Amino acid sequence: MRKLAVIIAFTAMSLLALEVVWMRLFAIESFSSFGYMILSVALLGFGVGGVLMTMFSKAFAARREHWLYLFALGYLASTLISIASSKVIPFVPQNIIQDPTQFLYIGLFYITLCLPFVFGSLTIGLILTTAGKQVGKLYFADLVGSGLGGILVLLSFYWLHPRFLPLLVVILHLPALVGASLAAQPRFGARWAVALAAALITCTLMLPLGKLNFSEFKGISYSMASAEVTGAKVVDEAWGPLGYVQLVSSKSERTAPALSTQAPLEAMPPVQKGLYIDGSKVASLSRTLSDEEDNYLDWLLGSLPYALTDEPEVLLVGIGGGEGVTQALHHSASKVIAADINSVLTRLVADKYADENGKLLRRDNTSAVVADGRDFAARHPEQFDMVQVSFLDASGLSFPGAKTMSENYLYTVESVTHFLQALRPGGILVLSTRVNEPPRGSLRLASTLAHTAIRQWGIEEARESLVYIRSEFHGMALARRGGFKTDAVELLLSEAYFKGFTVSYHPGMKREAIEDRAREEQAFWEEFKETEGVDLSAFDTAAENVQDPFFDCLQALLFDEDGGDSYLDAYPFDITPTFDDRPYFSAMLKSGSFDFIKKNAYDPDHWTREVPPDMWAQPVVIATMLQAALFALLIMGVPLIAARKRLPRRGKAKNFVYFSCLAVGFMFVEMVLIQKFTLFVAAPAYAAALVLSGMLVFSGIGAAFSTRFVDTPRKGMLMAVVAIVVLAVVYNLALTPLLLACMSWSEPMKVLLALAATGPVAFFLGHPFPLALSSLSTSGQQSLTAWGWAVNGAVSVLGIVLAQVLAMQFGFSVVLWSVGAIYLLALVTFPD
Repeated sequence: MRKLAVIIAFTAMSLLALEVVWMRLFAIESFSSFGYMILSVALLGFGVGGVLMTMFSKAFAARREHWLYLFALGYLASTLISIASSKVIPFVPQNIIQDPTQFLYIGLFYITLCLPFVFGSLTIGLILTTAGKQVGKLYFADLVGSGLGGILVLLSFYWLHPRFLPLLVVILHLPALVGASLAAQPRFGARWAVALAAALITCTLMLPLGKLNFSEFKGISYSMASAEVTGAKVVDEAWGPLGYVQLVSSKSERTAPALSTQAPLEAMPPVQKGLYIDGSKVASLSRTLSDEEDNYLDWLLGSLPYALTDEPEVLLVGIGGGEGVTQALHHSASKVIAADINSVLTRLVADKYADENGKLLRRDNTSAVVADGRDFAARHPEQFDMVQVSFLDASGLSFPGAKTMSENYLYTVESVTHFLQALRPGGILVLSTRVNEPPRGSLRLASTLAHTAIRQWGIEEARESLVYIRSEFHGMALARRGGFKTDAVELLLSEAYFKGFTVSYHPGMKREAIEDRAREEQAFWEEFKETEGVDLSAFDTAAENVQDPFFDCLQALLFDEDGGDSYLDAYPFDITPTFDDRPYFSAMLKSGSFDFIKKNAYDPDHWTREVPPDMWAQPVVIATMLQAALFALLIMGVPLIAARKRLPRRGKAKNFVYFSCLAVGFMFVEMVLIQKFTLFVAAPAYAAALVLSGMLVFSGIGAAFSTRFVDTPRKGMLMAVVAIVVLAVVYNLALTPLLLACMSWSEPMKVLLALAATGPVAFFLGHPFPLALSSLSTSGQQSLTAWGWAVNGAVSVLGIVLAQVLAMQFGFSVVLWSVGAIYLLALVTFPD
């Protein structure tokens, strides 16, 4: 019993660590938005293991210790193979539209990465299906081991360089290998020698395989590719749960977001170190600038709001490399506070490189705080003259396009509400983002701000309070408490015109202004043709047909009788406001989006080449769901056909429904909690580690507690289902308010709250599975036990992806509400 507990606990510990490590490495090397796919991969492995258990359950049970030893060796070898293969599979998600072979690569990822989980599933499944009445205690060891694995890997995010994370997975599995060797051969012998050699070889080979291999589409790859010319090199690095930070020194590292095209030559941005998080550039590290070097700060789009304020007190949401602080001080800000939840990044900018940036964040009128920006704003109402929020192209998470699948709690109505409430009378909220072509995210930002302003201030004040200014590739939405007076509007128009920026919307603006601007542009190009002999008329727009989607959007939202609903419905992309319940800011595809792109393509025959990179993620999740469904059918179908003679004629359908409900219900709860805690801790991998650890530990405790009902399993099941239904309602209504109220807690306290908050529902989620296994095992239906294990794994593969799709489409609340109905169905189909 003790040996089995050691084997199952450390196997589960290593499996959970591998799952979270994969998510972290996927974020660094590729695209973190597909972390959910790693969960699905793991579940596929468990499903395949269930298939093999169903087909060969008697053979495995007859020589249990022998097979456990082989499975432990197989786990080491397959972990090595999966990590090696992941380095060579050319999976490029943003090419999914143009390159159909990417669907094949998704399948290869599933097959190769799931191999360790197959052997882990076989180990755990063999122990549980042969445990009889001890299944509850061993299931407890399984889940607690998993939970401890999550906690250990979370701590390793602070202590270990990311390249050593795969080695940690192997080390955590070594006690299981020792336990399996002891069970198979109590004294030292040939099996011990093989196990020792396998462990040494795996650890030795894992070190070079751990070398980070960044996607060619990540910014760090572009920067380092030019090293021979620019001298690019990584000069410093730091790491933590919120990102792997690299500083790059290069002659080409010049960053000036939204620099005016009319800026004079002397306003060229200076060379600074590039700041990369998880391989994507987020900013440049500020340094002390000479009087000649800081001229470019006057020609940035973000300089315009400072023309309306006098020595403002400024809150910057996100520290970046400190450029926002430099700009605020350049424009005579009297006080600047930069709030960023990433303590590693904050220490780097504020402390480690303080001498280089002139103690930028250690002055009397500046400070850096480690805090979530929206929470900091909520705790400081009416204390700032300006709040600036910049939508960076990377947040330590992923390539920009991958954000379609990522939660973004920065630009939700609830978040913007906090920013507006932090303003003093006359204060200005500044929201910046890129302007895509065709416009999408920038318009969604405008609609979210307009909706929030109307809800916060009323329609009349909102009409006088919004301005939208843009350059060719960047846009800036402004909201001023108390409205923009005529003199302020005129000053903005004058400054914008002088610096070459376009004011797309301001209070009182009429469509004629857009047409006048178009006529001026036409006249300019005609004069250019006459003086320079260059004809660019093909790119002109006739004044009578001119449109400005930012004007049209805000005009519709603020003045149409239906509140802009008709405009939003007719627009080819989803630009409706985002909320905390559905925070997928970049998920903007809807029916007709691709038709719009095809219709307006330069080359309609090859229109897929013109699909923007931020559009590929949603097709990938659909493709993933279809592949997950295919894998699930194979997992369930193979044992049903191959072992049909060993499975009883009656009970399969009922068993299938029951274990399917457990799989889907558990995955739904897990996914919602992970995504809600992403708001709380600001990183998907961090949230996943916390939630998985908490759920598995408390599910294990629940499984152990369920042994009290081994003789009355239906009674235990009824108690668990009632509790799950009640808790689903409570979590839906109270969890988000609780997390928001505790956002300012210290990091250790947040970890404790995360673990505690998952506890109640996880405790009862741990009951149904062992109760069913125990009931089937003690009634002599071992074949149905293994079949249920396979069904649970198979449907889980689909369940995690289905939960993601439902959340993107309908919101987290709908996913959580459905959990109650799913477990009620499980109660009805409980196997006897």
